[in-house]
Amino acid sequence: TNWGNEGAGVCNWYGVRCNGAEIVGLDLVNNNLMGTLTSISFHGYMVFLNVSRNQLWGSIPASYLSTPPASLKTVNLSYNRLNGTVPSLMLPNIFLSYNQLRGSVPSSG
Repeated sequence: TNWGNEGAGVCNWYGVRCNGAEIVGLDLVNNNLMGTLTSISFHGYMVFLNVSRNQLWGSIPASYLSTPPASLKTVNLSYNRLNGTVPSLMLPNIFLSYNQLRGSVPSSG
């Protein structure tokens, strides 16, 4: 998996997708990830985050997706155990199905 292997460049880590040396996405579908979502720092080149089909629970922090970089186009949090209300999201593609969320996804404008 190369996670934590200091000799391997981050672009060689399992689930990390790069364009050249820039991280453009995390693809961690169906990896038995467990826990709550915490704030994540998206850098300017990030295009997608896919952590669907894991065992994530709790609410989506309001700061999590409220001001993503302009490059971020897709976030997939579906098939987890997330609950609470849907935060304001400013993304073209957001996938939240098969969770226990309340409310509606605001229109993007």
